[in-house]
Amino acid sequence: MSSRDNQQETLFYYLVGFVDGEGSFNVSIRKHLDYRIKWKTSLTFNVSQRERRFYLFLRECLSVDM
Repeated sequence: MSSRDNQQETLFYYLVGFVDGEGSFNVSIRKHLDYRIKWKTSLTFNVSQRERRFYLFLRECLSVDM
């Protein structure tokens, strides 16, 4: 494993751990009779953080090929 790969993996695990403590994933399924497919599925990802530097870090982590 190269140093770059190791750094990417470390960032990934840091991000996963942070989201585990500060974030959430939600899946909601609702019935809509006026839709062709009668059910609507919504997926959301939420992180409770107000510091801009975290969002810049998150964007950097998500833009890296894993």
